[in-house]
Amino acid sequence: MFQFPWETVEDLAEARKFRENKKLKNDVEEKEDDENEKLTRRSRLIKTDYSPQVFAARCEAAGLHTSVSSDPEHLYIRVGATWERYEREAERIGFRKRVKEEYLNPMINLRDAENSAVYNEPGISDEDPLRPPERDRVLMVYCPFEPQKRHRFCSSLLAPNSLFSSAERQRLTQSIMEADMNQGGAGINVDADSEVWGYISGAPICLHDWEELNRLERIWHGGKPFGDHPSVFWNLQPFHEIREYYGESVTLYYAWMDLYVTWLGPLSLVGAICWIVYMCKDFYDHLENAVVFYGAFVIFWGIFFMEHWNRREADLTFMWDCLDLKKGYREHYGFPQRAVRRRHPVTAEWENYFNPDVRESRVNKSLLVMILFMILGFSFNVGAVFLGGYLQEKITFQPAVGPAIAAIGLVVAQQVTKIIWEQIATALTDWETHRYTVDYDSQLGFKMFGFELVMKFGSIFFIGFFKGPLGANNTWGIQGCKDSDGNETNNKFCDYEMMMQLLIVFIAEMTVGQFAEVVVPMILLWWTNYQNNKAEEEAAARAAERGVGSEPGQPTGAGVGITVEMKADDEGPKSAAKYQCKESHIAFLDDFQREERVERLMEFYADREAKGQPEDEELTEEHENEAEKESFWKQGGPNLDYQEMMIQFGFVTLFSIACPLVPVLALVNNIVEIRTDSFKMNETMQRPQFRRAENIGEWKGALNFMVWTSIIFNIGLILYFNHYKSDHQWFDGTDNLTLVSVIILAEHVIILFKLLCEQYVPDRTQWLRDALDGIEALEGRAMKDLTAKSGAWSTVPGVGNMHERKQHVQQTCQIKENVIKSHKNEYPELQKMEKKVKKHWKEVAEDEEKKWMKQVNKEAKKANEFDEQESD
Repeated sequence: MFQFPWETVEDLAEARKFRENKKLKNDVEEKEDDENEKLTRRSRLIKTDYSPQVFAARCEAAGLHTSVSSDPEHLYIRVGATWERYEREAERIGFRKRVKEEYLNPMINLRDAENSAVYNEPGISDEDPLRPPERDRVLMVYCPFEPQKRHRFCSSLLAPNSLFSSAERQRLTQSIMEADMNQGGAGINVDADSEVWGYISGAPICLHDWEELNRLERIWHGGKPFGDHPSVFWNLQPFHEIREYYGESVTLYYAWMDLYVTWLGPLSLVGAICWIVYMCKDFYDHLENAVVFYGAFVIFWGIFFMEHWNRREADLTFMWDCLDLKKGYREHYGFPQRAVRRRHPVTAEWENYFNPDVRESRVNKSLLVMILFMILGFSFNVGAVFLGGYLQEKITFQPAVGPAIAAIGLVVAQQVTKIIWEQIATALTDWETHRYTVDYDSQLGFKMFGFELVMKFGSIFFIGFFKGPLGANNTWGIQGCKDSDGNETNNKFCDYEMMMQLLIVFIAEMTVGQFAEVVVPMILLWWTNYQNNKAEEEAAARAAERGVGSEPGQPTGAGVGITVEMKADDEGPKSAAKYQCKESHIAFLDDFQREERVERLMEFYADREAKGQPEDEELTEEHENEAEKESFWKQGGPNLDYQEMMIQFGFVTLFSIACPLVPVLALVNNIVEIRTDSFKMNETMQRPQFRRAENIGEWKGALNFMVWTSIIFNIGLILYFNHYKSDHQWFDGTDNLTLVSVIILAEHVIILFKLLCEQYVPDRTQWLRDALDGIEALEGRAMKDLTAKSGAWSTVPGVGNMHERKQHVQQTCQIKENVIKSHKNEYPELQKMEKKVKKHWKEVAEDEEKKWMKQVNKEAKKANEFDEQESD
């Protein structure tokens, strides 16, 4: 669905009139006019008019279906197609779909499979939409789609009676829109042409399929911890279903989170045991080495986690047909506003362009600004440490109050500076004018992550490595390490202060993060819906006073739901056998639960039967409300969640030696986080546009950076602890040079071990290597021709040849223009805006006329002077 602001629609219309009446033109415009003079009136309309009616007409001429709706601020155009049109487009572009397993088994005769294959019609599938999802490592084979062999391809996981899932239909719709008109498309580049057509930039509004979303919610974040299928809540993530609905780019984040939560389990167990053992050191002093063991365990845990994720990521992307994916770079939604339009010097096609040399210069300048803010952030952290020592001296009734107040003040400063820096970083990245979304996200993520590293870890790093050695000599007024009673110790390792700082900052980060991600968006969404409903009620009341009502046949906002309910009631009681579940799926249920399951299935399939063709679905009020939500990709997509988790990963791997209970807190938080993230995405944001990815992108580099840094930090903290805190020192470290030498030697040994792991532990499992060896043979077997191929795609009804499509555009344009005008007439408040826009363009035209007259008089004066000189 595309969202056109009324003001933009009117502004573009007046701009088009201005261009048509403009008398003074530059060389480029003269060249365009020469080209347009050769075109017929119909061709000129198609090429030069960028109004919403032509947008809709182009889409319908490409075999798509459009429906129009509006509110007082926006015009909405929904685009869809028939099943047959989707199939033909899938065949044209070689759309890859998963093949059924029976066509991969060499023991089954393909011709027998062909004869026994039955294409499931709505209402006869025995798939249970509420069964727990399977997460097994499955060999999935994808082949280019062919309509004649549709029965060989798997149906949707979330809607078993649909050949194409809603996400696949959205991808095919966009492909039809972006295809050239000579190829049967609409010739509309969804990302790059937003400024030209006037719809709101960014990803199009991808509407939810309520049937698919309902099942996904029940098996994902709708699980109960102690009810039916508790594994759905605690550990089981339906990756294949999430990927089908949201795309690989989103799903890889949840796959990484799932693995991270799984690996936090053993680390939390070891951390809790080491913490208990360390607390018993008073009974036996050697038990203090439990902290040393934990620090070493964290180092190797991080190394092996990284290697495991590389293998897991490769398995998932292979199963989703994304391994070694050819990247199709997507233009960032803000690039057209900052770029200039030019013809490509080679292809002569119109494109958005920005000088790459200027961009590189701006990136370097932004880096200097980032470094300046990082220094400022580190100074905040050091200042908080000084403030804590000062307050500890002033507040004598409880020694821990002063440092706690300083730490809380630092947390507040962290949240405030995060908001400020986010605005600055976004402005800097916008100023850099990156063309592609992947480059924009990488630069913005780098700025945010670098600043967050310093702000979140600066004080803990200073206390752990510098406060003790500097405070021992009272350097720069820094006080030495203190115990829980506020008494200064002779140790140079401030373990207690480091633990308290770590716990306060870490717990505050988790609490504020959950509140900001879930509670705040829900409040904003409620307020936005309240304001919109109020405005719509006022508009409806004014329309009723003027005697204006909706036309017959127009959707009312509840039409789809009413239709489904009526159809379900008219059909009467359904046969339980028609909706019978597989016996293995309901064997564990009692009679009451089985009846409840069958009733749910009846509702599920009644909804599917009522839908029919995709183009039968009209715009409803629920769809319009989706436009009021925040855009998932405009808000950063999964990058904000990645950033939050990478910071948490840093707390666990870099500094948890100060408090081994940190992994336990992280585990509890992430069990909730993985649910709240999905809830936030489903309820408070627009459905994300399907985007493919073969890895987690720049965040793999951030993860690797954390693992490497954890080696250095943990080795340093272990030796600091043994040298300054332990009663059983491993070596004589009175000489600082000896201490530094031992730290460097130990680090290099672990670094060598990590390099050997990277070199000799393959990133692809044996299962994946075997699958890659035989994948081509399986693809050939699955698509082996048994029958002759039918006609070409160009014979699709409703598309026709180029001449017919141009004629269709001209005929449909007038119809859509009348529909749009009728929508606009429902809102009398738009008249002021229309007069304002017309007045603006009238002034522009008058200024242009004055400039033209001034130029004409100047040329005439020069001509007269030249004639006078000639006559003399």
